[in-house]
Order: sequence, then C-alpha cells, then structure tokens
Amino acid sequence: MTSPDFSAFDCFARADSASPNPLFGLVAQGYANSVISKVIEETGRNGLTAALQCWMGQLQPLTTTWQASVSKLGRRIFDEGQRPDPERAGRLLLDLSGSLDTADYVFELSSGLPVVYDGRIHTATEPVHLMKENDRVTVHGLDDGLALSIDGAIAMVETKQSVDSLCNDGEPAVPLDMSKVDNFGWAAEVSEGINLMATVNPNYEIWVRRLLNTLILTERLENRTCSGSWSDTSGTVYISQPNSLLEVGEVLIHECAHQHFHLACRVFPMKTDTENGRYFSPPVGRDRPLDMILIAYHAFANVLTYYECAFDMSLGDQLSHNRYKSFSQEVAVLESYLDNNKGLSELGRTIFTTLRQSRQERISTLPDIAADA
Repeated sequence: MTSPDFSAFDCFARADSASPNPLFGLVAQGYANSVISKVIEETGRNGLTAALQCWMGQLQPLTTTWQASVSKLGRRIFDEGQRPDPERAGRLLLDLSGSLDTADYVFELSSGLPVVYDGRIHTATEPVHLMKENDRVTVHGLDDGLALSIDGAIAMVETKQSVDSLCNDGEPAVPLDMSKVDNFGWAAEVSEGINLMATVNPNYEIWVRRLLNTLILTERLENRTCSGSWSDTSGTVYISQPNSLLEVGEVLIHECAHQHFHLACRVFPMKTDTENGRYFSPPVGRDRPLDMILIAYHAFANVLTYYECAFDMSLGDQLSHNRYKSFSQEVAVLESYLDNNKGLSELGRTIFTTLRQSRQERISTLPDIAADA
C-alpha cells in the first residue's frame, strides 16, 4: 500500500537519528518549547509562568503539541518576536489545560472569537477565568455553549454562515458568526467519509487525525466543494458539505497536507533566498511563487494517490473520476515548473523528488480504470 508523503520529515529524521513516525512530534515539540520559553521570558504574569513551566517538563500528546506549535500565539512570538497578548496566552492555556499542574489566569476575548472547549463552543459572558484546583480544571466566564459533534479528537462546528466569509487571510483567522452555528446533522456524513478514507488507505487517516482538531462545516454549494485552512491556526479546517463520501477524504487529505507543509516551513524554507520567480498555477488560476507551487503539488499529488487507492477497490463514481483527471492535468503542469528548478531549497527539492518518484512508481502499476480516468 502506498504511504502518504512524509518526506519533509525524513530530512529531520536523518539529523535526529529518529524514525519517521515519531518525527512530527519531535519537530513540533521543539518548536512549541521555543514558543513557551519566549512566553516565560517575556511575561510578568506569575500564574502563567508557573503553569507553562510545569507543562514544559512533561512529554505532551501529539494533539496538544500541535495546538501549541502552530497557533497564532506561536507565530506571533516565535516568528515575529512579539510579546503575547493576554487573550492568546489564555487560549494557549485552555488548549493545554488538561496537562497543567496549576493554573490561575484571567483574560478577555477581545477578538470576539468563540472558544471551543470540552466538546462545546462558547462565547464569553465576562472575563474568562481559568483555574485548576484539586487536579480539576474549571473555566468561569463562558456561556453554556452548544454541544459539538465529535469524531475522535475532531470537534465539528456546523454553521449556515457562507463558506466565502470564512475564506480570508485577515484577522481574525476564523471569523465565526455564532448566531449561525447549530447542529444540523451534517457531521454524520463527514464521519462516514472519514471511515471510508480509513478503509481506502489507513495511512491517510493517520495523516489527517494527527493534525485536525476542529472542522468547520458549511452548507453544500452548487456544483462545487470549497475548503481551506490557515497556516497559523491550530489544526482548523473549513469545508462545505462534500458531494460524496469519497470527497470527504480528498478534502481533508488536501488541507492536512498543507498543514504538514506549513510545519516544515517553520523549520526550513522551501525555496532559496534568491528565488523570486512567479509561475502560473492552474488550481488557483494566477501566478504564484515557487514555494506555493510546491505546496499545491504536495497536496494534489497525495490526493491523486488517495483516489488511485479507491479505484483499486472499485470505489468512485463519474464525479470522482472527473476530479482525478482534472487534478492529474494540474499536477503535470506544477511538476513541470518544479522539475530541475534550482530555486528549490534542499528541503523543497527532497519533498518534490521523493513524492514524484513515489507517484511514478505508483502510476506504473495502475490498472486501466484509474490510468484512463
């Protein structure tokens, strides 16, 4: 069975003498610890300092490490060298609350963003007070909230807000309108699609579940499916209702591929310092820099592998075959830009060549039904 592309992390593995499977956690842990260290250096809040120092001494589960490592707090502190504001620090403590030995911290939700906590989505009625007493975490200042559908560690937020209103690069990254959030029954279809993805290729279920913690579901769009994620928002993806169960896997693999890629970019660049070319990207219909060409190739090439595994099992309808054919044409264009491009960094070149070789080996064994799709 073809495995997902973990080539980005193989580079780190060689340096750390670690195997690929735990490598993601090692990289994220190092990044997260750097973030937490800077919080402790900068903050004068004794309660926050004590709580985070206790957390740093523990080996964290992968999901918790991911939340800390790619959150907006992490980007603000680690990448930009800025002092964390109280809300970002408070949200980090909420993410880590189950792992803290002690906590006593008050913050306000000045951004207006809701809080996903303990299987519910909340708004604040007053300043939020996080406390831990007698080994029990309590949070004051939140409304009763709305119970979310849960699939493993994935919380699913269902909203009739338009998907286009979620698709932006500004602040806040996830502009949820709480008046349009409810349980509409869409999450059951997504859970069924995740189960199908696990059947088609269980490695891709790992690929998705190791990153995804919040999935925002919007109404179905006519003749298309729209999805997206943010490089600096912890494990969150938005998606309109898919047209088929197989398409659930496609979208989640695509978006989580982006999140794998973004984590790798935290450690090493994907292009050289002197590379400033622009290349026309068919998936988005506009010119993009080389590292964005690579991120698209990385996502769509893994999606093609997923569909090929499904076709091997005689799964898929005409829509999925049409999507496969369209993606194949786009990947061929992206590959032509990346092939022998000296603007790729060592890491970028490793990701491309490893994935291309895997694709070439896979294509050579395809049955006619997938090859001609």
